[in-house]
Amino acid sequence: MGMAYSLPDRRGHGARSLFHSSECGRDTGISCSGGATAAKAAPTPKHNFLLRCAVGAGAVLACNVTIYFLVYIPSFAHSVLGAAPTIAYSTALVSGATLFVAAPLAGMIADRIGALRHGLIAAALLIVSAYPIFAAMVSGRNEISILLGQFALSIGAALYVGALPAILAGLFDTRNRSLGVAISYNVAVMTGGGFAQMIFVLLLEWSGSVVSPSYYVVFAGVVSLCALLICAQMAKVDRSQNYR
Repeated sequence: MGMAYSLPDRRGHGARSLFHSSECGRDTGISCSGGATAAKAAPTPKHNFLLRCAVGAGAVLACNVTIYFLVYIPSFAHSVLGAAPTIAYSTALVSGATLFVAAPLAGMIADRIGALRHGLIAAALLIVSAYPIFAAMVSGRNEISILLGQFALSIGAALYVGALPAILAGLFDTRNRSLGVAISYNVAVMTGGGFAQMIFVLLLEWSGSVVSPSYYVVFAGVVSLCALLICAQMAKVDRSQNYR
């Protein structure tokens, strides 16, 4: 049975009640510390966690495929476009320097306008720009066009990479956030990124089109765009149900 005591406050205006309930801390979801009440956040159900991992892997896909596409371009330029072998050093320098500078700037923008909004814009840019940029590289068939194309694609990748960590972190409950991000990222790397080089080559052989490797980048961008739209809906549900 609970007991109540009354103590005068320092200003002398009424009294403050210190109430200890026998039901406090059991199944009521009420916190007993300091007399304050606070509802416990509901944990994410297991099936919901697995769904979020799948959505997170879809969100990561565009990042991984684009990065692997940047790695694939030097060998493509040498074997298909007839570029000198030294093009590998130039393209690696361009893409590495661009990602190094542009990704943090993209993260700063994402912090201001929201990671999900920024990610949606970046995914849409990858979808609409991957094919024309690659087609311009193929039609130019010289080192300048290849380096400019590598630079433009690196900007698109950096814009998406800058927002991706915050998107993945917001997708999962704090109780299983690290596990969820690890599963999402590595599933995308294994399935989408790990087979990217093979898919690029198979697209070349099956379609007969020189620009066909860019189709996979567009496909990955579409998948990630859909995943981000699902993330936005999940975020609304989380706010309404107080999962965080």
